[in-house]
Amino acid sequence: MFIALSLIIISWKWKVDLRLLSVGWIILLIVNIGFFINKIDPGFVDLLSTVSKIIIYIGMVQPSFSFLVDDLRSFLLGGIPTKYSTVIHGSLNLVNLKNATRERDVAWINERVDNNSKIGVRTVLITLYDLITARNITHYDENEDLYIVRILQGTRNILNTFEERIMSINDDLNQIDILFSDIINFSTERKVPCEIIIYTFSHMVHTHGWRRVYSFITTKIPLIKSSNVFFTGFYYPESHEKKSEILTFERMTDSIINQ
Repeated sequence: MFIALSLIIISWKWKVDLRLLSVGWIILLIVNIGFFINKIDPGFVDLLSTVSKIIIYIGMVQPSFSFLVDDLRSFLLGGIPTKYSTVIHGSLNLVNLKNATRERDVAWINERVDNNSKIGVRTVLITLYDLITARNITHYDENEDLYIVRILQGTRNILNTFEERIMSINDDLNQIDILFSDIINFSTERKVPCEIIIYTFSHMVHTHGWRRVYSFITTKIPLIKSSNVFFTGFYYPESHEKKSEILTFERMTDSIINQ
């Protein structure tokens, strides 16, 4: 009973979708009470217990809580394209930052956002440690075709009263994984083309290790390929001590863009 009530309270207080876990534990609670007062046949108890445990297991291995807040949903559904792309298939791309400058990076992102906007593609910029902020983006307040996600250590949804279309999440690869899944699933369900830009992919590799990031990317490849979501990561080849590691990521991509 304690676990079932706790899940309901957590779901209500923190707006976390724990329906599968709650249903599974509630069924298990009812079964145990029925068995204790001799109102449910023992054979039926085993059957219902098995079903409830399967539901609990599904709820545990497929986390259904979401970072897809209302303003991000509205952003993905917004925009009026001036022309439409013919066929859009998801792809993975890397932008080589060799000899690049901050001004060139920002200019590239601005141009990319504008080009995406013209064909109805929404752009989500994931920036690690505020390497690029809204202040760096030209006319950000007027740019309705860009959404920024800040990845910061020790944060939980930091609000910026002077900025719109910005959310912040903790520097946790599991949370970034959930965010990716949210965007890809929403984009697929609503048929909304989207590009996720990471600035920078190299910083993610340095922080979390290339093996964890490699595992994260490989699990997302099938989802991206079957969706209309583009993944584009900025990277510094010279910052990686082991060239074999960055070569592994380069081989996974559909294209490498040189500025």
